[in-house]
Amino acid sequence: MGILVQKFGGSSTGTAARRQQVIGHIIEARSAGHDCVVVVSAMGRSGDPYATDTLRSLVGSGPHGVPLREMDLLMSCGEIIAATVIAQELALAGHKAKAFTGGQAGMVTDSNHGNAKILEVKPHKIKQALQEGFIPVIAGFQGHTVDGDITTLGRGAGDTSAVAIGVALRAQMVEIYTDVDGVMTADPRVEPHARRLDTVTYREIVEMAHLGARVIHPRAVEIAMEGHMPLRIRATGSTSLGTLVQDSPNGPIEIRNDRVVTGIAHVCGMVQVQLETTESFSQSDLALTVFQKLADAGISLDMIYVSPQRIAFIVEKRWVEETRTLLGEFPIVSVTIQPEVAKVSAVGAGMRGVPGVMAQVIAALQGAEVTILQTTDSHANISCLVREHDVKAAVQALHGQFGLGRLDKFYGVILMAEFGRLLTAMVTPFDNELGVDYDKAAALAEKLCKSGSDGLVVCGTTGESPTLSDAEKVKLIQVVVEAVGGKAAVLAGTGSNNTAHSLELTKSVQRLGVDGIMLVAPYYNRPSQEGLYQHFRTIAQSSSLPVMIYNIPGRTGVNILPETMVRLAEISNIVAIKESSGNLDQAAELRRVLPKEFAIYSGDDSLTLPIMSVGGVGVVSVAAHLVGRRIKDMIEAFVQGKVAAAAQINAELLPLVKALFVTTNPVPVKLALKMVGSPVGDVRLPLVSATEAEATLIKKTLENMHLI
Repeated sequence: MGILVQKFGGSSTGTAARRQQVIGHIIEARSAGHDCVVVVSAMGRSGDPYATDTLRSLVGSGPHGVPLREMDLLMSCGEIIAATVIAQELALAGHKAKAFTGGQAGMVTDSNHGNAKILEVKPHKIKQALQEGFIPVIAGFQGHTVDGDITTLGRGAGDTSAVAIGVALRAQMVEIYTDVDGVMTADPRVEPHARRLDTVTYREIVEMAHLGARVIHPRAVEIAMEGHMPLRIRATGSTSLGTLVQDSPNGPIEIRNDRVVTGIAHVCGMVQVQLETTESFSQSDLALTVFQKLADAGISLDMIYVSPQRIAFIVEKRWVEETRTLLGEFPIVSVTIQPEVAKVSAVGAGMRGVPGVMAQVIAALQGAEVTILQTTDSHANISCLVREHDVKAAVQALHGQFGLGRLDKFYGVILMAEFGRLLTAMVTPFDNELGVDYDKAAALAEKLCKSGSDGLVVCGTTGESPTLSDAEKVKLIQVVVEAVGGKAAVLAGTGSNNTAHSLELTKSVQRLGVDGIMLVAPYYNRPSQEGLYQHFRTIAQSSSLPVMIYNIPGRTGVNILPETMVRLAEISNIVAIKESSGNLDQAAELRRVLPKEFAIYSGDDSLTLPIMSVGGVGVVSVAAHLVGRRIKDMIEAFVQGKVAAAAQINAELLPLVKALFVTTNPVPVKLALKMVGSPVGDVRLPLVSATEAEATLIKKTLENMHLI
């Protein structure tokens, strides 16, 4: 099937578990008939022992720091270590592998240490290794000069190394593995309704990369475009195919009429500089002198505007003082500095020649009360300069204006999965004295978002809500909203068996900026179906927030029947149910009788796939604390019609799901988190720690799944 180049970033190689996922991707590609060439970045991120930034911190910088040539020697070590480790792990898995430095792989560069440019690639050693049956594992980010000196290519250039090698080898494709599942329509941390793009053109992704989207280095895309090399951007550990970047063999990919704009990108940390003069910039050498002075100082300008009496541009915040000093040398020029601005851009190859795009941009930003300070445009983007505190509003307004929001399809029926497909019922971390550990809660929330959760349920049963005071609940919810608000939906558990109490708690959390509330059926007092209806109706109608009903008769002693849910669905802000009856017939009946847009979530990890098969949209999961990415893969595979792949993942996860419910939730999941190195404390009474037998079962299951 030809050569496949697979590039894995630092987040993909930073832990033993992640490296096993890397090995899995390589073996899977080989099993499909590919000759694999692997390119790796240094393992981990800043603070990890072999990460690039950690190595840099070993020596000084500035006038008394290490010379650039010697710095490149040091900086190249991280990738060489990663290549050696991956090659060894492939060998242990039964596959011959050979590690190469960038220079050994044939990467020849100029002598601009720290930011070298590739002159040519001579891959004869790589070809020889392939012919001998080896998997070449190449240290990215580096090469050597014609004199043999080691060079590095600049931050993010591991992607560039991989694509250059792919072009030189005439590979079938280059796959870039990252910690995100492809190219999104916007940064999901800013726009929670961002969705993955299945395909983009080279020009679109180059524009997005230059304008702030950090999925891939722009130079890598430019080399791919020049070499007509298809790229696929994927998430490590995921079965999703991510985003394909290419132009069709017969020209550019056709742009549909409704895809004028492909995505929204943004860059923060900028400063606007405005120059005004009573002389003329256009009728003298003044403009040339100004720009040359800044260029000689190595200051890069963007969003440049020139008129006879005015020049405007933006620079990175780090250059502002030097820029101010240099411009002070021109007494006939007045200088105005506008700090804390950001560039927000609408990108799309389809906007060329289409009238009215700028009008839509202005309409969206005016509607969001965002002030436009300056604009620039090209055939494939319109960029607006806004104040940094307006970035979120600007991105969301443009994303909505051009219809880029996430639409999930199920059997031809379009459903708005209001809270996403994968929600995690978050545990409440406790300290050694069993007080709520709010710092650890914030960190856990962020970790869950990064591992695939679209939303979090805070202060639910898994969060031991019956043992939390109202003050603890309010503060915990506030902490989680501050940590992940805008990145994921946050649902607050405000249900209880006291309607008046739930009503007051709901009013309290509404002010915190949550995205919705979850109301459990009243427990112990076992109301009638009419009592259930009146309870939920009273609370829902007191709030404008979307409501998810939680049906768990095994804990509450009462089952919310489908006919009661039909009545509740008539209340406009009751939009979803977490169905934990364990009765698949009831789930199917709910789908039959409820409106098509009403979301049904499985409340049992083991029934996620069965409930989706009868019309559910996803799961409120406990297991996502440990295997969120795999659960997301299963859901996405099912939605994409890959039922066999989804069933395979479901079977893989089933032993873990069973182990996590070997005793009362959340006792097992808290213990499992401790075992995998993410301790969240013990449980509060009346719950108690797992028995020795239960702990042994949990540990063995985690070991079998290579989680520890």
